[in-house]
Amino acid sequence: MSPDQFARAGQLLYGKDEHWHTRFRDALEVGGWAYQQWLAGDLPIPDNLAAKLRQALEVRATEIVQLLDSL
Repeated sequence: MSPDQFARAGQLLYGKDEHWHTRFRDALEVGGWAYQQWLAGDLPIPDNLAAKLRQALEVRATEIVQLLDSL
């Protein structure tokens, strides 16, 4: 997962307002240092974290499709 993909996942899951970083970091239960290093591309995003984010995005996508189908 690239830093851009990591940030995009956070925005899609936690919104695009000025507080999305805080909500995303809190949900990941990581310190600010590691989070900033991942966003900057200075540390690779762990594979297990990328897998968890993919799963969360799939759940969100399913919820959106279900709502669209019910409209």
